Parts: sequence; structure tokens; C-alpha cells
Amino acid sequence: MFSLLGFKGDVLSRKYDLEEAIKEQSKAIKDKERDLNISSNDKDKTVGQIQLKTQEINKLSTDLDDFNFFIKDQETISTLVEEIENNISELNNKLYRIEFDINKLRKSIRDEFAFDINKVNELFNEVNVLFPAEFLRSYEELSDFNKKITTERNREIKRTLSEKEIEQSEIIKKLQVLNERKVKYTHLIHDTSIFKKYKAYQQDMLKAESELMYLKAKLIAFDFIEERVREISLLKENELKETKVEIETELSNTLSNDKYSAIRSTFSEIIHDILQVPAIISISKNNADNIEFAYSIENSAQQRGYTYNKLLCVAFDLSILINYASQSYFKFVYHDDAFGNEDNRLKIRLMSTIKRLCLKYDIQYIFTAIQDDLPNAKDLILAKDEIVLELNDKDDNGKLFLMSF
Repeated sequence: MFSLLGFKGDVLSRKYDLEEAIKEQSKAIKDKERDLNISSNDKDKTVGQIQLKTQEINKLSTDLDDFNFFIKDQETISTLVEEIENNISELNNKLYRIEFDINKLRKSIRDEFAFDINKVNELFNEVNVLFPAEFLRSYEELSDFNKKITTERNREIKRTLSEKEIEQSEIIKKLQVLNERKVKYTHLIHDTSIFKKYKAYQQDMLKAESELMYLKAKLIAFDFIEERVREISLLKENELKETKVEIETELSNTLSNDKYSAIRSTFSEIIHDILQVPAIISISKNNADNIEFAYSIENSAQQRGYTYNKLLCVAFDLSILINYASQSYFKFVYHDDAFGNEDNRLKIRLMSTIKRLCLKYDIQYIFTAIQDDLPNAKDLILAKDEIVLELNDKDDNGKLFLMSF
């Protein structure tokens, strides 16, 4: 209609297409939000949930690895426990020997030579025997020598003792590790509920993985929504905004639109010939920036009546045909019951106007009417060649399309 009135109809079509594209994008966003039960503000929350769920799956995976090790290779575990016990036994024996050596070394350390020459001299005096001076001198030399040897010996013992203590500490650490492993694997071997636990862990794992997939799908949906929002924003801010400006330009220059002016002028002339009152058609932009077509006539009571609205439609259709009569466009228009419930004077003016315009512009006006609704005027009686069909219920020849359905 916008194009028929001489305006750039493609601008209006482009606006409708852009609004439809925005509508589809908005619908796609709502569908995603509804299908996944999400809100566009929950993206970061979903990212956090994915992190937690990933940690949970990693923990379950580690636990399942332990259970799998038991179930897939229980014999190997038993062998491993035996090997651990053998290693523990060997280390315990070694530790016993080392601790025995450490005790002996600690007892062997002597700070001084143990022999007391004074006690020997007292013993000689008690039995009235003279203690030889030469023997005393030899003994003192021997004592000095023995002290030197003892000092050197104690140094070596301490070095060996230190090595033994280090070795003892290393063996104790190894035993701690082996005992922990032994407890772990022994527990696996003797736990009669291991398979139930394994099954429960599997179910938890499947559930967690399913929840993670759902969360990742939500994250993808957020990306989809953000992309749609950006597209909507670009459409609104660029193409749609420019299109609305073009429509505004069209509406602000109706005076320079020759086709629209001609159709509006023809419409006013036809209404004046039929209703004897001034009338105009107009276009405007509504709140949705769409085009609205309106009419106005001087008599407000006539403007509200259904009968006059029907005549306004007749006048508008004829105005379109007249102004496109010289172009490749429709040459006819059809109206049903155009003369019903009208004043006879108005019917006469309508019929007269229609006949005149059809002859002048070589157009065809097709209408259906009840015989009694036709205008009662001798000069307007329809000729036989003007009556295409008389309707009746006798046979198919009296039906509108000459056939029964």
C-alpha cells in the first residue's frame, strides 16, 4: 500500500524485515533461556559451577583409578602386598642389626683409660711388698700410649655411630612409607564392600559428567545469547535506525509525492460526488514507527457509520485504479453489496459516478447486489450487457462460479 501511494515501499519492507529479524533473534534468546532454564545474568555463576563440577569429577576419577586397580588386577595387588611385607621384614631385620650395633658402639666409647695405678700401689703396701719404681715408670708410659689409642678409637667409633644413626633414620622413613602402602592395599583386599563402593562411585561419576555436560551446554547457550544480543543491538543502532530515518524523510515530503497527491485528490473528488462532503486520506507514523492509513470527512456522524466506511473503501479502490489506468496494473475491482442499506439518492450518485469513471478511464467495476437494492432511476437501469449473471438456486447456471462445490 505504501508503494501504491507513490512512496518507497522497499524502505518500509526493509523495516519490517529488520523488525522480523530482531523478533526472531529475541525469540531465539527466550527459547534458549526457557529450554535450559537460564538467565542471561547467570553466566559467571555457571562458570563457577563448571569449575566445582570439574574438581568433583577429578576427585571421583582418582578414587575410581584406585578401585579399578583393585578390580582389574587384584592378584597383582596381593603380590604387591606380599612384596611390601617382605621389604618391611628385611628392613626390620636390618634396623634391628643397626640398632644393636649402635648400642654396642655407644657402650664402647671410653673417655679415659680404666686402670688405676694408685690402687695397685695400695695393694702392694698392704702385703708389705715394695712397688718397683721401674714398673711405675713403664706403666705411666703405657698409660699415656693407651690414652692416645683410646682417643683415636673413640673418634672412629663416633664416626661409625653417626653413619649407623643416619642409616637407621633412612630405614625408619622407608618403613613408614611401606607400612602406609601396606595398610592401603590390605584394606582394599579385605574390604568386602569394594564392589558396591565401586558401583556407587561409577554412578556418581556418570551423574557428575552429565551435570558437567549440561553446565557446558548452558555456557554455550550464554555465548549464543550474547551473540544474538550483539546482533540485535547492531540492527537497532545501524540498519533499523537508518531505515526509520528514511521513512521519516518520506513522510515529511508528502507534498512532493505526485502519485500520492493525485490519488488523494481523486479520492476527495469521488467522495464529494457521492456524499457531497469534503474528505481526505492521510498517512502517519504510529508509536511503533509503522505507517497508519486514515481518512477524515467533514461530517463526524457520517465518519462513524459502517455504511459510509464502505463507500470510502469503494472510493479509495477506484482512486487507485484511476491513477494506475495508464500503467500495467489491474483494470478492475470487485465489491460485494456496495448498494445495500443506502439511501436511494446516494445509490444514484454512486452508480452515476461509477459509470462515468469506468467509461472515462477504461476500467471495470464489478459488484453484486440484490435487485431491490439497485438505485431506482430510469437513466441508471442496467443494460443487458452490463448484467454478467443473475444468481438463483435453480441450477449451476445461476451460481456465481457456474458450479457446485
